[in-house]
Amino acid sequence: FTPCLFYIPMCALNAIILIGSSHMLEFAHAGYLLEFARHKEFGRDGRMDVLVWIVGFVSTLFLGAFKGIISAVVLSLLIIS
Repeated sequence: FTPCLFYIPMCALNAIILIGSSHMLEFAHAGYLLEFARHKEFGRDGRMDVLVWIVGFVSTLFLGAFKGIISAVVLSLLIIS
């Protein structure tokens, strides 16, 4: 996968990571997701959205921006498949 990214300027890759991780700091949205997850009528979907946010946030804090975003994307793909 890395050879495909070789010719993309580093500033473009940094911008992708910055934009992707900037949305993880929207704590108001996290509160909305938690409120959404508490309603029984939404069931599993609301809880899975909260789980993806928590995994993305925590893994970004401990593993770095790129690995955190990748872990959240992989979890999302595993949930919908």
